[in-house]
Amino acid sequence: MKRLLIVLIGIFGLAACDEETNENAEKLDETKHQEEAVETNEAEESRQAETDNPEDISDSNETNDAESVEIAPVIIEETLWHFDEGEAYDVQAEVGPIIQDGEYAILPMVLDTTSDIEVQFRKNIFNNGFVSEDPSSGFDIRLIDAEQMTVSHMGVLSYDKDWGDGQSRKPLETFLREGSLNNRMRMGPDHEPVRYFAIFQKTESDSVHVLLQSLGLAEDVPVVDREDVNPPNLAEAEQTEDTAERDNRHTLGVPTLEEIVQRELTSSAFEEVKDSYPEQIVTRVIPLETYRESMETAVSRIDTIEHSTLILSGDVLFEFDSADLTDDANEEFEGAIIELEGVEGGELEIVGHTDNEGSDDYNQNLSEDRAKAVQDRLKELTDLDAFDDISVEGKSFHEPITDNDTEAGRSQNRRVELHFTPPAEEIVIEQELDLSEAPGAEAKHPDAVEVEAGKVEVLSLTQVDSLLVGRIRVQANEGELDRNALRTYGSGATSLAGARGMHFQESIGYLGSTVYNITLLHGDQRYYPIDYYLTPLPESHGEQQLEEEDGEYIVPLAERFLQSSYNSDNDDAYFMATVIWPAVDADKAAVELGLPSINTTTGDIDTEVDKVQPWRITNIPLEHSEQTVNE
Repeated sequence: MKRLLIVLIGIFGLAACDEETNENAEKLDETKHQEEAVETNEAEESRQAETDNPEDISDSNETNDAESVEIAPVIIEETLWHFDEGEAYDVQAEVGPIIQDGEYAILPMVLDTTSDIEVQFRKNIFNNGFVSEDPSSGFDIRLIDAEQMTVSHMGVLSYDKDWGDGQSRKPLETFLREGSLNNRMRMGPDHEPVRYFAIFQKTESDSVHVLLQSLGLAEDVPVVDREDVNPPNLAEAEQTEDTAERDNRHTLGVPTLEEIVQRELTSSAFEEVKDSYPEQIVTRVIPLETYRESMETAVSRIDTIEHSTLILSGDVLFEFDSADLTDDANEEFEGAIIELEGVEGGELEIVGHTDNEGSDDYNQNLSEDRAKAVQDRLKELTDLDAFDDISVEGKSFHEPITDNDTEAGRSQNRRVELHFTPPAEEIVIEQELDLSEAPGAEAKHPDAVEVEAGKVEVLSLTQVDSLLVGRIRVQANEGELDRNALRTYGSGATSLAGARGMHFQESIGYLGSTVYNITLLHGDQRYYPIDYYLTPLPESHGEQQLEEEDGEYIVPLAERFLQSSYNSDNDDAYFMATVIWPAVDADKAAVELGLPSINTTTGDIDTEVDKVQPWRITNIPLEHSEQTVNE
């Protein structure tokens, strides 16, 4: 059974002195002791040795510096299911350390298995598909900076070609091992561990988390500068005179950006771009947002690292076509006031929005009047002196959150938003709520909940920094196993729910196999997976789609390539999924896949609703990662 290579420790200790250098060093040390009483002679011999062999002395000093830096990778060990072989297999992944090199960060990984079956990367572990209609990677790998609250996508080289849409887009990734074609890389019997490298934009923090498809989250992967650890590039590793080391050079070198580009392009394509490719690389670092809804009121909240927004339903607050507040408005305001507690300073912006019924002038006045009515009632109910400034404005129907083609869509657009700087520490809402009846099947942790598409089990909920990481396993139920166990929409033209619990035609580009609406229930709040607005690659199909449909990609920090339909007599078959929510201050929580709220849809609604298999699992304990506990 092969032992997994501890690769990067080897990298950082690579620059060992050669045999001749060590002999010279030993001779110098012996001379020093023999002639200890003659200081001038000792100094002269040392200077003479440096003159005779300057390269050896230099190498020796650099080796000492390199050997003092031993930064181990983060190890993930997981057992996955091999659907072709019909049995489980183990995977060991060494992730990082991440090497900062100029403007870019190089993520190294080593993957291996000790199982007796052969595993193919793109088929068995990572899905070789588009990401939200965006061909940014055949692997679903994202870097999460919890300190900056950002997510990074893999770099992509975009260059001209003479066919198709005139552009070729190459993910900046490469494999190192025997064989040539990346999509045929295998591990298992008679195969060495596979080394993989991917290029991202340089990070701002000393460590990041790496979200991997199927395998989950690699926590606190260290980030180091290349000049500090000085690993050889591939060309340097290839030049070693030691045959054994040369045979293992792929475990010893860290490629440069240029080496990755050169390896992944044809020789003719590289010749065309070798002088210009740095200007043709697209890397994306995107701010993360959180979204949650009250289960008692119509108040919802969106948070970024520097900005928060409360959304209050205009239909609940106001009489029809009026700025007069309803009898039920105060309950909504009380929910909003709880969210505003703890704010110290900053501006409170109160913004009114309408649907597109009526003229622009009429709706502008109505939106302003409604915003002013909200300000007046808040002043009656609470002290707003914590804010440095309060502003009120109306946006008419110019900033809809969904289309105005249906009454459901127009209802969502009739709203008032409160924009403010969030408190430094989140206010814990002590209110406990008896959960309403589950929308479908229900189980109490650690039991699994059974639906037609599989048996769903929440293996763990773990707080990692400001993230709450859920690991979910779906096992076959009477031979049936399908991604419908974790999603709330069908695969046809009708999509019942998109990001943040609602279907926007403006929220486009998500995949039918993506986890979006598995929510965390705590207190009186429903938390959706942390997400972000993805900017598509220039001149890509995704960019064209956004232009044509006037929408945006909303992408969750969750599994995006789930197992499609699988029918077998083997009930041991399963697939894994990761979902990341914002951390909550609790000992236990519930997780739910609910029925969708259908706001905008086409096609046969009843047929699509029938595909949804809602469930709820309660009483799940919240754990804390070792790093989070230490902090």
